[in-house]
Amino acid sequence: MLKLKVIPVIDMFRGKIVLAFKGVREKYRELKNTVLTENIDLENIVEALYGMGFEEVYIADLDAIVHGKTETLEEKILNIVDDFSNIRFLIDVGVLGLQLKPPHNVDWVIGTEYLSFNDLLRLKPNILSLDMFGNNVIFRRGPVALLEIVPKLKSLKPKEVLAIFLDRVGSLEGPNYLAAKYLANMLGGNCRVIVGGGVRDKGDLYVLKLLGINAALVATAIHRGVINTSEI
Repeated sequence: MLKLKVIPVIDMFRGKIVLAFKGVREKYRELKNTVLTENIDLENIVEALYGMGFEEVYIADLDAIVHGKTETLEEKILNIVDDFSNIRFLIDVGVLGLQLKPPHNVDWVIGTEYLSFNDLLRLKPNILSLDMFGNNVIFRRGPVALLEIVPKLKSLKPKEVLAIFLDRVGSLEGPNYLAAKYLANMLGGNCRVIVGGGVRDKGDLYVLKLLGINAALVATAIHRGVINTSEI
């Protein structure tokens, strides 16, 4: 039976780890408590995750995404990447990911929210992140229905696609199962489908697994100790 990988999420802003909430960046708050470590910094968090058996970690560098700044990436993230060469890092650095060459254990994630619909054709070498609110994918010039996006995306034969349910991130309200099922049915097979946003517990992971999802992005439930497994 299909196994579902759990991929921890780390959001970085101004060099600090923050907890995202429903895509509203003004409400992102610095991470103050986690079961992973008493000393909360990027190195200790990654080291704890590695010790728990996690083989992949997703990092969103909000300084790079929002402001195009590379200080956090260069001074913190890339140093950790080099120290943990056995981990595969999926790193969102915004449009900078279209220009920078990634280290050997890094794949840049390219999100739709800072692209135009036509930019999809440029993303074949990268991992595409469908940034979603409800059943719409957010682009730089506005939302487009998921039902319109996926058939065109399928023709590109991507190897990996993320769908982040931004309106559920950090909410513990549960994933968008309807969108997850549609993505698994349309893209599954040769494409690895990863979803994130709203995952509450292992029950949600099992449902996503049954729907055909390959991996799930998780943050809050890991920091609270509700989810502590790298695979189910």
